[in-house]
Amino acid sequence: MKRIIHWAARSALLFILLPAFVLPARAQTSVTLQEAIEMARDNSQRIRQAYEDVRRSSLAVSEGQAGRLPTLSADGRYVNNVQTPVIFLPEGSPFGTVLRTGMRHNVNLNAQAAVPVYNAQLNRSIDLARAARNLNDVILEVTEREVEIEVQRAFLSGLLTREARDVLESSYQTRVDNLELIRSMYEEGVSPEYDLIRIEVQVENMQPELIRARNDHEGALNYVKLLTGIPVETDISLDGSLADLFASIPNIVFEADFSDNPSVVQLEAQRELVEHQIAIERAAYLPSLSAFGNYTIQSQSNDLDITDYNWVTSASVGLQIAIPIFDRSRRYRVEQAEVDRNQLEIQHDFLLESLRAEFQTTSSRLQQVEQSIEAQRRNVAQAERGLRIARVSYENGVHSVVDVNDAELALTEARLNYTNVLSEYVNAVLDIENLLGRSLSGS
Repeated sequence: MKRIIHWAARSALLFILLPAFVLPARAQTSVTLQEAIEMARDNSQRIRQAYEDVRRSSLAVSEGQAGRLPTLSADGRYVNNVQTPVIFLPEGSPFGTVLRTGMRHNVNLNAQAAVPVYNAQLNRSIDLARAARNLNDVILEVTEREVEIEVQRAFLSGLLTREARDVLESSYQTRVDNLELIRSMYEEGVSPEYDLIRIEVQVENMQPELIRARNDHEGALNYVKLLTGIPVETDISLDGSLADLFASIPNIVFEADFSDNPSVVQLEAQRELVEHQIAIERAAYLPSLSAFGNYTIQSQSNDLDITDYNWVTSASVGLQIAIPIFDRSRRYRVEQAEVDRNQLEIQHDFLLESLRAEFQTTSSRLQQVEQSIEAQRRNVAQAERGLRIARVSYENGVHSVVDVNDAELALTEARLNYTNVLSEYVNAVLDIENLLGRSLSGS
């Protein structure tokens, strides 16, 4: 029975450690947080779409500005008068009551030019296009910020799952060492068989938890690959640690200033857009003035020998004014735009109140987590010391294997709690940065 248990424990250990010694290690690509953010910016489909929206709105501004330039057009016309046109004359005319005019072939070439002199609606439409471009610029910045936050959280999750995996692997190795210690003591007859069986069962029971931790880390790495555009088959490792991230965050006293908050900035840009929509509807009440010019070349003949035609030219220039007198529907359009503006103001006020409440909650959470970090660090040191004492005491016959197991379990929980509290702190900082719309550390 002892040999069977001994063989089973060694087989389990061999199953865990064999891939590290037999399989050739594949080269890993180390990725820093800043590199991950830059790759995500370059490969994000959301950022690309937002950038194309900016391009389209810029072209819309150019289109509106082109409306201020002169327009030129030309047309030509050929008419074959199968029967020449007639003019009806009053009775008593010396030419009779019907007089045919013109010739069979009629050629007419005409050129027109027009330029707006004053058009308030055109000017307001250009302002509206600029406001739309400004809104798309804001959306692009917001999208870039959202992608950056998403990558930071994914990177943070990768670090957390990696360090949790390392803690469990360290705990597993400690239990394996305990197993070897107890087995040697059992073989020497100074440790009961029950202690050996108990530790062997604990080693076996920990394997599923260790496999789950490895799978969690692999899933976190795959999510980082997805966001950064790294091929999923590429082996990567994350450069840095939770302690490094925590140490890089300065002690900053931040105020509840939401002027740079992405949602606030976007809502203000939308409100500016609505203001220009109101202005363009009101500009439709004003008259518009434009200048025009025409130049015509024409000739008629009964044959198609155009080289012998008598070409006649005519030209004219003038001004055209359009005065809107009555259009009730235009007033309703103005009122609808004013309703949209009022709704945006209500949304803006509610958003600020929501941000203040969320900021207060997140700030309190950040302070609570910050206070527990040092306590968790001391707790890890105490748990490590407790495990050393328990192992020495067990070797000297003072404590039982249960005490050793409890000490090892307490150390594992303390290490996991410490990594979790570091992760919670960095996450809370990211929440604050997202609310304020800017980086607290300036990086």
